[in-house]
Parts: sequence; C-alpha cells; structure tokens
Amino acid sequence: MTSLEAHSVAALDNSIRRDIPGTGGWVGTGAQLTASLDDPEFDPALYLVAQHSMSGSLDGLIRVWNRSPEPRLGCIGVTRPWRRTRLALALVQQIAGTLHARGVTHITAETDATNHDSHLMATHHGGEPVQTTIEWQNTRPGRPV
Repeated sequence: MTSLEAHSVAALDNSIRRDIPGTGGWVGTGAQLTASLDDPEFDPALYLVAQHSMSGSLDGLIRVWNRSPEPRLGCIGVTRPWRRTRLALALVQQIAGTLHARGVTHITAETDATNHDSHLMATHHGGEPVQTTIEWQNTRPGRPV
C-alpha cells in the first residue's frame, strides 16, 4: 500500500469512526495504518475497502484481524451516503465467504452499547451477545469519579 493509499484509507476510517458510538476522539493516520500492516495478525484478504467504480471514492471498509483462537472484527462501516444500503452487508458477506472457505465458523467483535445498528446487524446474522462491559469516564475534570 502506498502512502497516498494509506492516507486515503485512514481518512475514510476517520470519517466512518466519527459516526460510530464509542469511538469519539479517535483519529488515525496513514503512517499508523501502514505500520499496522506489519502486524502478524493482519491479513489483506480480511481488510476490504469499497471503492466506487465510477467516481473512485472510498465508501466503506471492513477489517478483521486474524487472531487466535478466533478472528476479531475490528471495524465495519460505510460513509453516510451509503448507509441503509446493502454495501455493509456486501462487505460482511465477502469476509464471511473468505472465512468460511478457511473453515472459520466464529468471529468476535465489540460494539458500544448505544450502537443500535451494529447490534441489529450482528443479531440478524447470528451474533449473540456474550458479555457486557461498562467503561467509566470522568467527564468533569478536577472531580473524582
């Protein structure tokens, strides 16, 4: 991946994450993305970016890390114009086909408790909640939690 491509994919990732509950304030860079490609759990077949065939715009992505004992869905999202279309589903199906061909039947994922759309998509495709975690944050500086 060239640095220009990494910068474009990082910009797409940042755009998508701005709208994902629980990821507020997170900003990635092309350099960080390029560095993550050296991770032994990175698998290019499990990191897809949807690019519009006519305009060339980057419109969605899905990232699965090839972890043991089960792969982990790190992120799935599409840009605002593509929400409530079948693009996210197409990305999921592509990854599912790759994993199925490898004999993988389960993946793990985490979602923010307020992310209704992610929970709906997961349960619609056989996902089952296993554990709930609540993270406490001090939102008032200078005051103990």
